[in-house]
Amino acid sequence: MATIKSYSVAKTHGTASTNSSVYATTEGRMNGYDLPTPQGLVEGRTATLLNGSRAAANHDVTAIKGVTAAGTTSGLTSATAVVATTTTVTGSGAGLIVKFTTTAAGVANGTHGNYTVIDGGEGYATDDTVSIDGFPGSVLSVTAA
Repeated sequence: MATIKSYSVAKTHGTASTNSSVYATTEGRMNGYDLPTPQGLVEGRTATLLNGSRAAANHDVTAIKGVTAAGTTSGLTSATAVVATTTTVTGSGAGLIVKFTTTAAGVANGTHGNYTVIDGGEGYATDDTVSIDGFPGSVLSVTAA
């Protein structure tokens, strides 16, 4: 199931109002900091559109509703601020990216209010669940608009 939504970097006629609406959904990307490694989680995601970045669209997920399993992680051993992509467990959404601080042991946070939605993705419904990439066994339920 596709979990990442990427927009084309093309611009139509070179104006900000005509940024490309072309996108692709994929299982993942092979960019340096897009993988769920300790370095990638800590560095987070950076804008890849250098000439006229695309404004964020109105996405589905507005909040994390609950955490049913915090999961584990490999490599993080202390409280660390991370930004991570997610993989859909139930539902058909794609593209959710969350920000949170791990526990002192480096495990995903167990309190739903400690998550910030960076990109709400598309295609989600309330109560869909996702797993945080890089934190095997983690399960978050979402609230969608």
